[in-house]
Amino acid sequence: MRFFLFVSKKTSIFARNHHPLNELLLMLYLSSPRNTLFLAFFCLLNATSAFSQSNTQSNPIDTWFLEERFLIADKNEDALLSLAELQQYNAEFSYYLTDNNFSLTDMNRDGKLSFNEVFKRAQTEFIYRQSMERKEIRSLLAQHPQLGQGAEPVLRANPAIAERLFSNFTWLQDNAQTAARVYNDHVWAMGNRPAMVSLHKNLRWMVANPNDARTLYKDRAVTEALPELLGWRNAHKDLMRKYPDVERFEGLIFMR
Repeated sequence: MRFFLFVSKKTSIFARNHHPLNELLLMLYLSSPRNTLFLAFFCLLNATSAFSQSNTQSNPIDTWFLEERFLIADKNEDALLSLAELQQYNAEFSYYLTDNNFSLTDMNRDGKLSFNEVFKRAQTEFIYRQSMERKEIRSLLAQHPQLGQGAEPVLRANPAIAERLFSNFTWLQDNAQTAARVYNDHVWAMGNRPAMVSLHKNLRWMVANPNDARTLYKDRAVTEALPELLGWRNAHKDLMRKYPDVERFEGLIFMR
């Protein structure tokens, strides 16, 4: 079975694909004179598990996103997310804030969510989030029909609407060029800080669009308004340095 060991600067550790049989097999392997047989069985178990989980997620950017998102919410660094910690990032973890979804995710019923538990629900979570975001878009279109005729002038004239839509990953995906013309307008951005803060807190958009993120991170006034995301931004900048020529990531699990 594949082991995933992640050690952050905060020294939080997550064992993603842990299985108790691994420990037993390793103990037998180390103690047995016929350890070749045990080693072969151990490798077979590894391969089977890796295959069974291959459909869940394999993109390293997806995995990085889930790891770093978990870390910023894990305030007490116990490698578990309590309901109180999730509520501090209610927009990002909205899926888990319903009693039913939290219970479905909390497999061991300890009242907290491990990285492994969240990881297994990732695809379901993002399908849910897309559905809720499309519902919000329909609601805004009903309230402001002019959005359907040309969103840019509406966003410029109504920063409260821009604030809501900049937090909506699905709308940004569908209207990327329109949104970029607005948030890349330095004068408009300077005068509408709440909308820009909303965009910076849209972690999915920032990760999927590194070219825009590089520019947005230069706005020190907004980054200083979000000290809780300092660790996230530093880790994100490190990630972008590994992919200096990428303008946009496609095919990520949270884009589906």
